[in-house]
Amino acid sequence: MSFSSLESGNMSRTRKPAFLFLSLTFILVFLMNSCANLRDVRDPAEIAEDPATVFEDPFEESADAYDRMSAAILLGDPESAIQAYEDARLANPDEPETLVLLANLYIAAGDTDGARSLLDEIIAGADGQALVDARLALSLIARIDGNDEEELAQLSAVLDEQPDNPRANAALGEILLEREEYDEAEERFLKALESEPDDYFALQGLGNAYLRNGKSQAAIQVFSGAIEAEPDYSYTYTDRAKAYNEQGLYDQALEDMDRAISLDDENGWHYLDRGRMRARRGLFREAEADFTLAVERTPDNFLAYAYRAQVRGYMGEYDGAAEDYYQVLDARPDYYPAYAFLGALEYIRGNYRSSYGLLADAFDAEPDKPAYVLFAAAALLADDPLEGRRFLEGNLNLLERGSLLYITGRYNIDNVDLPVLNAIRTEENDRLKALGQFYLGLRYQQQELYGTARALFDSAEQSYLDGSPEGLVRQWLVDESS
Repeated sequence: MSFSSLESGNMSRTRKPAFLFLSLTFILVFLMNSCANLRDVRDPAEIAEDPATVFEDPFEESADAYDRMSAAILLGDPESAIQAYEDARLANPDEPETLVLLANLYIAAGDTDGARSLLDEIIAGADGQALVDARLALSLIARIDGNDEEELAQLSAVLDEQPDNPRANAALGEILLEREEYDEAEERFLKALESEPDDYFALQGLGNAYLRNGKSQAAIQVFSGAIEAEPDYSYTYTDRAKAYNEQGLYDQALEDMDRAISLDDENGWHYLDRGRMRARRGLFREAEADFTLAVERTPDNFLAYAYRAQVRGYMGEYDGAAEDYYQVLDARPDYYPAYAFLGALEYIRGNYRSSYGLLADAFDAEPDKPAYVLFAAAALLADDPLEGRRFLEGNLNLLERGSLLYITGRYNIDNVDLPVLNAIRTEENDRLKALGQFYLGLRYQQQELYGTARALFDSAEQSYLDGSPEGLVRQWLVDESS
């Protein structure tokens, strides 16, 4: 079962909080000389052929104060980070590098104004590596402030001075990753790893670039290396779990999710990710429990409600599903999948007029989903056939002329089904074919042609409708006719 449809709808779920935290850690690592050694960073095809030799050396924590500071912040231990700074300050009290460390502690404490003021003073009088490190810290502040132009300007200044700077290359790779420019992101992370082969942040970024670029086997290997370098950071396990999931290795994926939760059991995103994996395997009750834990830990995360609503719908718990979808809309009034699923639930309950209104709202919120025009029409046809046909006559132009959806809409006006059956037979897109079969079957159902409708619902493979409002109604109709 697919739950990817919930991640569209005027938002794309990113891991920016996690990446931002990693960025902070990354900036703090000035002199990484630990013994974790990526032998060589190779093409994904080579990794798949020879995975055993990629990550061989164990991670050994460096005694250097900068390394200790970085590791302490990564593990959520501010006292140790402050102690590491004090060690550096005692050793080099007047060095600009020490002041840059202090600025990064300000950033870690959330005092970006204090950090910026200190960094501006450093830049005014520093040169060399201190100037580079100060610019890197300013790029992080720009990221926190959402100032993309300033962030790129600071990173570009660093790369003009040091084209091979691993921190700047990896930070630029992160920006490219967020822009979905995955090939370019891979290049930047690989560039960073050329000079810092054990850099945790670059390994994490490269793994995510591979994963999003469809190279899940390579991603597994890179995430494994990142875990060797930092075995107690929970997000790396969730990322590797997603790569295992893409490979169909569900047991390994769930094992990694369990490990992530054991490391950070108050992180609602981890329960959400595990719930999605369980739902994909049809483990709806277990998935519901995970989504509930996600709601409890991150009550402002509307996706936790949305996913729980979806599995509740598939389990036939329509009242609970509707309550969750309304919670979603309280938080995100523009989130069109919630309108669509609520419309489907109202259709199931026989509240056709309400279903029509919600589905029309879904189309208004996301006009790139023309199938909702047919869904809204189907609800109106069930309530008032004459009004439903008038609605279609006024809105059929929203569907691409000659397409399967257009021809299906035309059938609902003139009641001639042969063109629809021919269009379904010749349609090459499996999802569109399933949608055509669903909507034609829905109209047959309304006309009490139950056997013909059931045959079409059976032909509309659920795999192409999973995670959609149409799939929810189809499943209900199939269960009702069994």
